[in-house]
Amino acid sequence: MKLNNLLATVVLMAAAPLAFAGKTVVFNPQMAILATDAAKKRDAELKADKDFAALVASIENTRSELIALQKEAEKNGMTWSADQQADHKKKMSYLSEDFQLAQKKAQAEQNAAVTKLMQEAESKLEPILKAYMEEKDIDLILHSQAAVISKPVADITADITSRLNKAK
Repeated sequence: MKLNNLLATVVLMAAAPLAFAGKTVVFNPQMAILATDAAKKRDAELKADKDFAALVASIENTRSELIALQKEAEKNGMTWSADQQADHKKKMSYLSEDFQLAQKKAQAEQNAAVTKLMQEAESKLEPILKAYMEEKDIDLILHSQAAVISKPVADITADITSRLNKAK
């Protein structure tokens, strides 16, 4: 009997914090910020930038050249001399390096734009989250990646995106 009471007490003590946890929601700040109108505008501006557009065009051209060279090798490679194979391999290597470098440059430009956008939005985010917590009587907001599982209604990301769009 004492053992049952002790076990019940231990179980109740372990479950007590869960009973008083209050309303908990999940939120993905990066997704909320990147879904804003401001983020879409920045993305359009980046894509419209002539230097970035040229870089993207260069990436696509290089990709096309690599595919063409690969198809050529598949089609005619068996008939090539050792020198022709070496030349082809060198061309593929150079183009591949150019392709990777251009991709890294484009990714760096995109990362810089996202970083700047995130920094600008973070100053707006905290007051919006605090007001949302008060308005909806929320006790805890978890990053969506910290939650093992949650119901879709517990995700407030879209609501916060909407409020970020309205914030000036």
